[in-house]
Amino acid sequence: MLEGLEPPQKAFHCKVATVLHELDADDEQILLQALADEGRWPAYTLSQALKSKGVQLGDTPIRNHRRGSCRCRFA
Repeated sequence: MLEGLEPPQKAFHCKVATVLHELDADDEQILLQALADEGRWPAYTLSQALKSKGVQLGDTPIRNHRRGSCRCRFA
């Protein structure tokens, strides 16, 4: 009866991925474009702009996500 019983896979995401998942499709695209444009949107500048819109996302998680060194990279 319990053949093949295994624990569920854990899904870990960084703060950036969590925020992206919570946004509607249009806002998600806007943030993805901003994340891709490091010249126009340095991490600190993007973080402050997001905070002014009510999105709490620090510059360190943004930097880590851009580098691919965040938790969601290894999920």
